[in-house]
Amino acid sequence: MDRRKVSVVLAVIVIVAATLAFSYATDDRQDGEVSITATVIGIDDYTSPILDISMQDLTDAGFSYGDYVNIDIGIIHNINSLLTNGYNALGFYDTFIADDGGEIHVGLFGGTLPPVDIGETVYLVKVGVCPYYDKLEMTSQGIVNDPSRYDDDEMLANFYQVTGGSIVDGKLYRGCNPFRDVTVNPRAPYVDDAAEDHGIAFLISLSFDETSIHDLPTQFDGSYCKGLVDRGNYIAPGMTQDFLHDNGLKDVFLSIIENDGPYMVHCNEGRDRTGAVCMMLQALCGATEEEMVEGYLQSFVNLHLVVPGSEEYDLIRTFTFDRLVYLFDDPSRLDDVLYIDWTSIDISDVDINAAVYGYVTDVVGLTPDQVDALVEKLSA
Repeated sequence: MDRRKVSVVLAVIVIVAATLAFSYATDDRQDGEVSITATVIGIDDYTSPILDISMQDLTDAGFSYGDYVNIDIGIIHNINSLLTNGYNALGFYDTFIADDGGEIHVGLFGGTLPPVDIGETVYLVKVGVCPYYDKLEMTSQGIVNDPSRYDDDEMLANFYQVTGGSIVDGKLYRGCNPFRDVTVNPRAPYVDDAAEDHGIAFLISLSFDETSIHDLPTQFDGSYCKGLVDRGNYIAPGMTQDFLHDNGLKDVFLSIIENDGPYMVHCNEGRDRTGAVCMMLQALCGATEEEMVEGYLQSFVNLHLVVPGSEEYDLIRTFTFDRLVYLFDDPSRLDDVLYIDWTSIDISDVDINAAVYGYVTDVVGLTPDQVDALVEKLSA
């Protein structure tokens, strides 16, 4: 599937759907409803519009975290957009209104919205309340950055081994960004120590590109992971949040074939992009569903201190892992992610290993021989 065609099709679908479904005219809003009008004043690094209102403005208008909000911006018309504190309680392809340190950002988690111009008017109307937001007690509070709350340095680093199927012991690891400014996130030194302890030989730096990986702050000079970069033992594909449409996936898989491990995969927090890549590698190597789920959700245990087996743990699976499986099973669904009713998806009959294999060969573009070579590299 040509990703450029996917992007064009998505834009066309959004335009048509907005034209047909725009039943809530801005001048017909009812008295007593919770609503507010704003203006786009900027676009962030993830192409999400930034609004000229604050969370206090939303609160004063009657909105609260966990509300479902109808967003109208240009051609975008989408109900069930979640108003959230930060980005931590979001599922893949949730449309969101996020309180980002005082700024209000609008976007599509794991994807990109159709382009919006600065100066456009935005209409927000409360249409309901998310039934599970108040159950995400740990996740909604954000990532835990207090080292004193951890008894284990590798848990603090969100560093752990990826296992399952034919993946051999000591071959594949995942973790947080080892180059994150410690004044923002304290984990980088712990990640670097863990990488050295486990003899990481090749760094898969998903969130970096060739420019940023060579423009690291001087605080990382002399670190173990910086040494890997200096020796050329890395890949920096510049993978965006819209990673299922990202050409970088193929380069990542080929880099494993072409280089020796042990490998460490990371993005920023080592949670979403890292989780998807590692889950795909597990699936290709024949891991069980239980192994993939446990490996995927461990990052939420590490970063948010979510309790394994809790209601929150199970909920996180439904809007992360299950949604990925649903899309891998039929990649054409990526064309219409803005309008999928995620509450009604069912993956109980999906062969996850086969679905991922199909996605990697049909969409990512690996040949069957390349998949075999990838599996062999992780299995030997």
